[in-house]
Amino acid sequence: MLAARRIRQAVASVLLVALVEGCSTSAAIERRSGPTMVGRIDYSDANRLYVTGDDDGRYSIERSDVANIDHPGKIGMVVGAIISGVGVGFLLLAPLAHDCSSREPTQGPDCWNLRAISAAIGIGYLLAGLPILIGNLAVHARSTSALTTRPIQPFPARLSPP
Repeated sequence: MLAARRIRQAVASVLLVALVEGCSTSAAIERRSGPTMVGRIDYSDANRLYVTGDDDGRYSIERSDVANIDHPGKIGMVVGAIISGVGVGFLLLAPLAHDCSSREPTQGPDCWNLRAISAAIGIGYLLAGLPILIGNLAVHARSTSALTTRPIQPFPARLSPP
């Protein structure tokens, strides 16, 4: 019984690591006049996107040539939100669970404290879901913020004395 529990924990840990590490940080940029470019959007200006491809090459793509951009992190955000939502659901159910801790042992079958079990499961799901959600939010935000152009503020030629 104990060996089976350890095997399940190891498999769950490996799957969680694979899920977190397997998520891409590259955007897929569909172009009108060429193949789809997969890479990281470094920055952009009013006319071009500057991308580091998966082959470590540096490319510039005209904005008019971009048909669609699939930013990274969207699937991971959904998975992290679902796992975190399940955790919040268990935490919200914990106060409503039937409290069996005061039951006499002779009164029927064994009864665990369902509130503590529900809270423990909820915390476990939150500990698994929040890092996935936050990590993928950061990846998605970096990709979308690199796409937005920022007006360049000219530096003054000379600062006037106070």
